[in-house]
Parts: sequence; C-alpha cells; structure tokens
Amino acid sequence: MAPQLPPYLAHFADLYNAYIHPLLPTPLQSISGMVTPFLNSAIAAAASGDIVSLAAFVVTIYFTVRMADYLRRSVVAWVVFGLKIVMVIAAVNVAFYVNSVGVQKALGDAEWVVGLVWGFVEDKVTNSGGSEKTGGPFGYYGGGRQQVPLTGGKKKAGGWR
Repeated sequence: MAPQLPPYLAHFADLYNAYIHPLLPTPLQSISGMVTPFLNSAIAAAASGDIVSLAAFVVTIYFTVRMADYLRRSVVAWVVFGLKIVMVIAAVNVAFYVNSVGVQKALGDAEWVVGLVWGFVEDKVTNSGGSEKTGGPFGYYGGGRQQVPLTGGKKKAGGWR
C-alpha cells in the first residue's frame, strides 16, 4: 500500500481531481493518470523521511532530466540538419536560376530582393519605437510611406544644379 499524503497535499490532490483533471484533454488525462501514483509515492516518501525512497526519487529525477536533455539535443540536431538541407537546396536553386536567366538579371533581381527586405526592416524599425500608436499589422493602417510616382517628372534643362 502506498504511503498517505500529508493532509494539505491530499486537499490539493482532491481539488485537482475534482476541478482540473476533468477539464484536461484525454491524452493529458492519461499522462496524468500514469504520473500521479509516482508523484504521490515520491511526495509521501519525502514527507515521511524514508531516505531510500528519497534517494531512488532523486536518481529517477536525475535520469529523467538526462533523457530530456538528450531528447532536446536530438531534436535540435534534426532541426539544424533540416535547415542545412533547405539552405543547400536554396543554393542549388539559385545556381540554376543564375544559369537560366544570366548573371546581370540575377544580380538585378537580388538587388530588388535586398531592397525589399531592407525597406521592410526599415519600416519596422521606424514604426516600432515612439509614442504614436497607429496600429495595424505593420504599425500603420492604410499604407506606409507615400507612393513614389512612377515617372520621373519633368526634366529640368541644364543638368545637375
């Protein structure tokens, strides 16, 4: 038979079982059902002073943290691997694009993309600070900078002044 919880923890366990547990999604309820007996016995052992159970609990926690760290490293390694694959595919696509349209057009397109990104970052930096709260997804409603005319306007005689 498992040791009994201290009265204040038993009260919290009853509150959890009455109010929180029924509202959890089914997968979390099953996980909670598997973890609860382990936690109850660990808390009861720690409260009763059973040193062997407490040592087993500490060792279990240590290995659990080690496994979680290994899992985190593994997930991060796979994500980094995926990003590297995406970058290699992007580089190959850029090489094929340059081969198909030529270096001059590719440089012009790259300049256009860099200008587009630079303008977006500039707008975010300009509109992020300050006291004006204009709202909207990009810091303003209804536009941003004023529209630049498509034509150069009237040419002045005499060149630069």
